[in-house]
Amino acid sequence: MEQFEIQKIIKKTKKVLEQGGVILYPTDTIWGIGCDATNTKAIQKIYSIKNRNKKHPLILLMNDTNTLGMYVNNIPDNVTEIIKSSQKPTTIIYNEPKNLPETLIYNQTIAIRIIKESNLHTLLTDFNKPITSTSANISGKPTGKSLQEIDVEIIKQVDYVVPEKFQQNSQDDKSSRIIAIEKNSKIRIIRE
Repeated sequence: MEQFEIQKIIKKTKKVLEQGGVILYPTDTIWGIGCDATNTKAIQKIYSIKNRNKKHPLILLMNDTNTLGMYVNNIPDNVTEIIKSSQKPTTIIYNEPKNLPETLIYNQTIAIRIIKESNLHTLLTDFNKPITSTSANISGKPTGKSLQEIDVEIIKQVDYVVPEKFQQNSQDDKSSRIIAIEKNSKIRIIRE
């Protein structure tokens, strides 16, 4: 019965994303606000909900390196190895993004995290596009660690709140590790 319920949640979430809606959902780290990363209008709505400066970019969540290759020109081999071997959720800042709205691109870079096997991974695979992710808080305010801690103003403004049962035990309740790809494919750790 539970798997059937998860499939219904994935179907509903996918429909909201396809219609340009904004979701509040549990990621592999913390609760996030997201939308179709190719939909500029939905991205603008997220900035409005969060009261966030557009100079602070959103990250993208994807299901695999094949999808990644559709949105980034160069994926160094050492980065592919990091994606495969990392046990901790890892967001990587890539150079030369492509096929994405300018709103998401910051200094010709884009931050992307590949999601490991989970309900969220299944959603991303079914949706077949990246979704944005940003912490579920008003800019400058604390991030809620659970749905009950998220500001009611955010909940009222999103188009769909993904039920908590979608969340799996693998959620860290803290932000991901962040690394950047520098020239010559060197890796720089920004946040451990």
